Amino acid sequence: MPPKGKPIRPIKSAGVSGKKFRRVVAKSRLKTLPADPSVVSLDLRAGSLGSLNAYLKRNRGIPDREVALELRKLLSGTSKRSRFRLVVVDHPDLSPDNRGRPKSKSDALTRVERELYAKYRQQLEIIGKTKEARFQTAKDEGRSEMTVRRAIKKVEAALKSEIELEDLRSRRQARLDRLRTER
Repeated sequence: MPPKGKPIRPIKSAGVSGKKFRRVVAKSRLKTLPADPSVVSLDLRAGSLGSLNAYLKRNRGIPDREVALELRKLLSGTSKRSRFRLVVVDHPDLSPDNRGRPKSKSDALTRVERELYAKYRQQLEIIGKTKEARFQTAKDEGRSEMTVRRAIKKVEAALKSEIELEDLRSRRQARLDRLRTER
């Protein structure tokens, strides 16, 4: 037999307007938070922004001076004026791959990458197989195989772009020579 009455749980909130109980069974009705300036001021002093959101939504701004002063205390007030302080932090819902050291955007080759590529080419002539040559180069240089692979890829891309650039220059020169002979 189910218990009589509706089971409820307290909502943990620091704000004055947040001291309510939530039904365990979900209801379809939407809750409206009070947006009275005095409630908003009390909530800001208590370190809660829930009623400020409803207040801003309802009034589309801050027409009340008391609310504006309390918000200003949170933004730049001293510890004597307010127990809390608003700070900007990274959003907790961001994916973790948005953090860490940013990838290098440089296309310029480094001395290390050129040396790794040269040693890889030597190993490739000796061994004859690309995977084994990469592994042996990484082992000899005390680097990871992925570092050697990245260096090879970057140097080969630079060589390819140099060849394409030289090809483009030669085609332009040939076109200029044709135009000069036609005149």
